[in-house]
Amino acid sequence: MESRLERCSLKEAGISASGVQKFLDEIQTGGYHLHSLMLTRHGKVAYECSWKPYQLDEVHLMHSFTKGLVATAIGILEGEDRISLEDSLISYFPEYQVDDQDGKLEKITIRTLLTMSNGHPDVPDRHGCDDEVRTFLEYPIVHEPGTVFMYDSMGTNMLAAVVKRVTGYNLFQFLRFRVLEPMGIYGVDCDSCTSGKDQGGGGSRLKTEDMAKITILYLNKGKWNGKQLVPEGWIERMTTMQFEKSMDASNPDWEDWKCGYGFQVWMCQIPNTFRFDGMFGQFGIVLKDYDASVVTTCGEAYTEAVLRLVWKYLVPAMKGADEDSEQTEWELEQRKASLHIAWPLEHETVPAQTEKLWTELLGKTIMFPENQASVLAESRVNNCHTSTWTEQHRTGIQSLRLEQTDGGIVLCFKDNCNRGSLPVGDGAEPKRGLLCSLWGDYEVWTAARWLSDGRLCMQIRMVNGEYYQVFTMKKENDGIVVQIYSGPWDRRVGRPEGKEYHCSLLQ
Repeated sequence: MESRLERCSLKEAGISASGVQKFLDEIQTGGYHLHSLMLTRHGKVAYECSWKPYQLDEVHLMHSFTKGLVATAIGILEGEDRISLEDSLISYFPEYQVDDQDGKLEKITIRTLLTMSNGHPDVPDRHGCDDEVRTFLEYPIVHEPGTVFMYDSMGTNMLAAVVKRVTGYNLFQFLRFRVLEPMGIYGVDCDSCTSGKDQGGGGSRLKTEDMAKITILYLNKGKWNGKQLVPEGWIERMTTMQFEKSMDASNPDWEDWKCGYGFQVWMCQIPNTFRFDGMFGQFGIVLKDYDASVVTTCGEAYTEAVLRLVWKYLVPAMKGADEDSEQTEWELEQRKASLHIAWPLEHETVPAQTEKLWTELLGKTIMFPENQASVLAESRVNNCHTSTWTEQHRTGIQSLRLEQTDGGIVLCFKDNCNRGSLPVGDGAEPKRGLLCSLWGDYEVWTAARWLSDGRLCMQIRMVNGEYYQVFTMKKENDGIVVQIYSGPWDRRVGRPEGKEYHCSLLQ
């Protein structure tokens, strides 16, 4: 039976309400795309909020937050002497007859997989990969395993594959029995590799409170309601530095990625602090010295900026409650109703011309030239594990058609061997629908509005994740120009130009 964590006030938790307020202020003024926030102290939730249209009680894509759950499963198996960290990966897959690469392959062990030090110069391609185990085993090993850090989600997928080989269960089947359900966490699943195994390197979906429970399990040294779910010794090893020279290869200047790596979790600048860390800011930050955690779901490509705000406001807030915090806490509660993310739709509208503009476009078919685009966000497509079959069936967007129905405007599309339709919110308020794609079916919000220069701007955003796709359309002569860009994008670089398609417009 699903159970909720106990709640308390910020004052009862010894957390400064004004510090939380300053954090929310800067999130708002900076236009950061935070989706949810939860603060815990001494095993209780002291503050929680979400930014509309995201909701606390819906699951969110976790990305590499998932890696910490893989390490949790490995720790349980090691504690039961079912595996050893010194076991060679290839020993679990003897059916693969592959080059031993001068003995280097034998040196890729459970330990090197946990510490991201397998010796690969870069990451194997996840696209057109029908057998991820073979792809990983055959990938060139340049460095001596155990000596060089290279962040590699495929290596974590191998750990998930080991869990299945040893237990007979997919990763999250095993975790449900041993960890999640005993903690009252239900309905968790994970994207699979093309072979059918849970990815492990990413792809799980959790609610914000599920994330918070996991951080509290680690603060409690693996114990939940008096039962030791994960060995205490494993918790200590996993959450302390195991490899010193860590970094994010894409952002080598990010300070909190140079503090060392544990077993599938990152060390932080704050002493005795580590984090579960998923792309775009899915954070479970565990502050051991404060018996506290900061949990976020987020849609920021530049996640170091979000961590800096946590260090600047929320960690100091843990040092003590305000003397008179009742008014500030009341204001924080009232503020929850107004929190919303800023949809990147331009605000210049032309109300007097809107009806005329819709008349010129509704009921007409936009036919695309040859392309490899999708109605699903390009950033999501690029992050999916795909088979050869999937790559061969990428035919791009064939057509879009906006129609007026009794229930409002509907987008009909033909896209990469799929046909589908989505309800469209006319203005800033999105409507919810199901997007069927070659890469999976996703619930999305869709909204559109006309801009002052006669362009239609339409956004399709995932409900359970941060990916979105923005289309701008403008008639030119007898045709229509459609520009598409995808998010989240890096605020340091600016909004991407996107790709432009010159399409025909048919009755």
